[in-house]
Amino acid sequence: MPGVPRRDIAAWLRRTAVPIEAVDAGRRTGDLAALRSMLDGVRVVGLGEVTHGTKEFYQYKNRLLRHLVSELGFTIVAIEGSYSSAQVVDDYVANGVGDRSAVLAEFGHHAMWDVEEFGAALDWLRAHNQSVPDSAKVRFHGLNMWHTRVGRACVLAYLRRVAPRRLPAVRRLFDAVAWGEGRGMLPAHQRLDGESFQSVRELADFLSSDRERLIAMTSPAEYDDVVRQVAIIRQWIACNLSTALPPGEFAAPVPPVEGLNIFARSTYIGRNLIDVMERAESGAKALIWAHSLHVGVGFVDEVHGQTPNMGSYLRARLGDAYYAIAMETERGTYLTREFLPDQTLGDHRIGVISPAPAGTLAWYLAAAESERFLLDLRRFAPDQAAARWLAEPRVMHCAGWGLSDPPLTTTMRLGEAYDGLIFMRETAATTPTGNALKAVSQRAVH
Repeated sequence: MPGVPRRDIAAWLRRTAVPIEAVDAGRRTGDLAALRSMLDGVRVVGLGEVTHGTKEFYQYKNRLLRHLVSELGFTIVAIEGSYSSAQVVDDYVANGVGDRSAVLAEFGHHAMWDVEEFGAALDWLRAHNQSVPDSAKVRFHGLNMWHTRVGRACVLAYLRRVAPRRLPAVRRLFDAVAWGEGRGMLPAHQRLDGESFQSVRELADFLSSDRERLIAMTSPAEYDDVVRQVAIIRQWIACNLSTALPPGEFAAPVPPVEGLNIFARSTYIGRNLIDVMERAESGAKALIWAHSLHVGVGFVDEVHGQTPNMGSYLRARLGDAYYAIAMETERGTYLTREFLPDQTLGDHRIGVISPAPAGTLAWYLAAAESERFLLDLRRFAPDQAAARWLAEPRVMHCAGWGLSDPPLTTTMRLGEAYDGLIFMRETAATTPTGNALKAVSQRAVH
């Protein structure tokens, strides 16, 4: 790929980037001082990662999380994980309920979240919350619409009390949802159809039309929780039916895709974050832990070109109060799971990132000859060479929770998609917990 000479970008990076003193949390915090000016006026920070399952990414996110909470007043942690199952995690970090092993097992996704490095972040949040008043506690939210088991159980229990005659139809719908989730999500569309979507829409309409009666029978908090759980289940069904539903169903005009629609899922994640912010205390600030393709402002797909995503949705709603950060690596390994022939998930695997090819984003970043650094793309004016480089399309890594060999990549313009960047030259895989190893050996599907 033609572009700016590598030596020019290396020189600019050496002048501009902030060296990272340490990856894991500790006493050294000098390099984090730059965050105060970087994030001035920012309400939501999107912390991306170009691979799930990377040890140094998780460790550094934990370090940043601690600083954003302790020094900059962030009180919301929202991640690319199950909305309904995250309620168990929130109870653990906010109220000290349960033990970490059980919480991670319930939260699921044994290659993404059921790992020691993420567990360490939860333990710090729990300890922090025990030292502050309730009004200052950090709350934990999942933004994803998959793994709805906890939400489905909540809705059924509610209907059993307020509208038992609706249970048979809702159970049939939820059985279809459970079938797909029980096979690792990708085949879900095989059991969902227009009738499924009509059923969940009718359930939502019932809750809306009988609002006052239902609140009188239960409570406003119970009612609101059930309404949100149904909305999340509706999102999950819609994400698997994007070729059959009108564009107005989605949070943004996403391209139709057969099966699980990643574009629809990403924009819904953004909408769910806004819902969390609107229900929080005025002025609350949030950190998002997600993949870089969700965090960046817009996503470039080989087939559909520039498409909306979580980052573009948040930029449209929040403007410069949203700050998107990518994390990139030049080489290393990451934890993932293999895909079996039936599209379900198999054993843990270690994905390998080979040294970056010439012309890629990581190849340029490695030229700075720094093991790790933080780059603010908003407040450091680029020179002529850097401005051109930031505007050019560039290949970056884009691996997920399923094994791809070689790792997936995407193409983006760094200066358009992100406000900041964190580079780790060499990385390693996260450490699955004992429970995750056992669950995967038993073919747990998430």
